[in-house]
Amino acid sequence: EKAPAALCRKVIEANINGSNEIEVWGDGKQTRTFLFIEDCIEGVLRLFNSDFTHLDALRLATLGGSEVLSRPELGHLNTGAAADLAMFDLQDIQFSGAQDPLAALLSSGAHRAHHVLINGLWKVKEGRLVDMDRINLIERHHSHAQKLWQRAGLT
Repeated sequence: EKAPAALCRKVIEANINGSNEIEVWGDGKQTRTFLFIEDCIEGVLRLFNSDFTHLDALRLATLGGSEVLSRPELGHLNTGAAADLAMFDLQDIQFSGAQDPLAALLSSGAHRAHHVLINGLWKVKEGRLVDMDRINLIERHHSHAQKLWQRAGLT
């Protein structure tokens, strides 16, 4: 159970039990939090009006994520590490004209990796799933989606 769900459950249980207290665990160091939409918009506006670069974004996505999750084994490539790695073909049209390939990759909608390595195993090679039956996956996805539509009363 994730922290937000646990906190919500505890508040509901306290309300049902007539209690004015809930127990919250942790070391007092904030690592994750709820975010109001107003705060999100303010953050985006501040980001647009700052000197934040694609290199800052890369650091946040790698070592920054490691720090937020308190997982020092993440966010870097080292010998013996079980790395996840995505490789993109920068010859695709959305990257054309860029002076900096990394900036283009991070800002131009890279949505399909050419190669993907997860925990040391190839999952995508030359843009195709390696260890999955794509047709079966699409059929299963369609079946589950139909069930969701039915449960929502939208079919």
